Formats: sequence, structure tokens, C-alpha cells
Amino acid sequence: MVTLETCPLFRQLTLPELTELRRFTQEKHFPAGGEIFREGDRGDGVYLVKEGLVEISAAVTQNTRSVLSQVFPGAIFGEMAVLETKPRSATATAVQPSTIDFIPREPLLALLDQSPTFALELLRESSRRLREFDQRHVQDILQAERLAVIGRFARTIVHDLKNPLNI
Repeated sequence: MVTLETCPLFRQLTLPELTELRRFTQEKHFPAGGEIFREGDRGDGVYLVKEGLVEISAAVTQNTRSVLSQVFPGAIFGEMAVLETKPRSATATAVQPSTIDFIPREPLLALLDQSPTFALELLRESSRRLREFDQRHVQDILQAERLAVIGRFARTIVHDLKNPLNI
């Protein structure tokens, strides 16, 4: 099971910083399918997956959700709404039974203020995830374009079969 001390993001914190952070950290348990937070909720803290698997998704239409990412043990999620002081941009759901550490917003922001190393590490983690998302997005666009080309080609063939040339 992952702990604050073994999580790469928190590993470089000093013992006093870890001790202070642990005072505010709350362990939570979610069953498979359990909603951790919902799109539009207030960004009240960040989450560290200790055990299990969490899926981050966003509404595409009223009845359709798109999976943006999966969060595995040792990774955090929910930091965007905390850093931006805006509502959650996605919904987090436990895919399997999950144990998660919740770190409230205020202690996290205090740690960012006092530890430039931690702030830089969080920035790197956010940048890494953004880069991964960009790469997936580009792949999705390429796949959609390939399917559109195939669709146009199929329509041309069907049109030609329905309307043969008169010679």
C-alpha cells in the first residue's frame, strides 16, 4: 500500500513537513463504483490513491461520459480545482475498491508556500499529466480523421454502385 512517505510527489518532504501534512490527511475508503467527487463540486482538497484504481471522467453529453484518465496507486488527483480555486472539472469514481488519502486544500497550499521543492514537483506532475492528455487527444483526433476518410470512401463506393456510369 502506498503511503505519503512512499509517494514520489511527497518523498522529498522533510520529516517535519510530512508529520504536519499527516495531521490533516484523512484516509477514506470507496467501494467499486463509489463517487469520490463530482464535476462542479468545490475543490476542497487533493487525493492520493493508496490502493485501488480511480477513473476521472467528464460529461460529453447529458447521458455520455468520456474517461479522461485512470489514476493508479501512488498518484494524486483533484489538484487542478485546488490550485485554480475553481469547481471540479471532472468526476472521480473508484473503479475497484479503493483506499485514498484526502489532503485538505489549506494544508496543501501552506505546504506549497513553504516548500519550493514540493511546489516544483507538483508543477512537474501536472505538466506530465497534461502532456499525456495532449498525446491521447492527438491520437483520438487522428483516429477520428481516419474513420472519417474511410466513411467518405465508403459513401463514394455506395454512390458509384447505386449510380453506375452509362457508357
